[in-house]
Amino acid sequence: MWNEEIGDWLEEDLGWYGSPILTDDGSGIFMTNVAQINQIIRVLETAVINQNPNLVLNIGVFDSTTEDGYSEWGTYDPTGLRDALNYLPCY
Repeated sequence: MWNEEIGDWLEEDLGWYGSPILTDDGSGIFMTNVAQINQIIRVLETAVINQNPNLVLNIGVFDSTTEDGYSEWGTYDPTGLRDALNYLPCY
């Protein structure tokens, strides 16, 4: 979670995952570590109950081996996220 008011990350809701397993076409990432999946779900659930307009859920993928490496970032509106989270146990 990014705090717009202070211009910094909320440490308790910050997760780093290295050496991801990519899908064959490179368009997705496999997550098989249950502890990491639970942490991601906890952060998403925090975003769902967020009532502070200064807190924004950001998720990014970047090349940590270079300072100017490739990156993709997304900012997510938690509207409707509760419905999506209800489907996660199906997977």
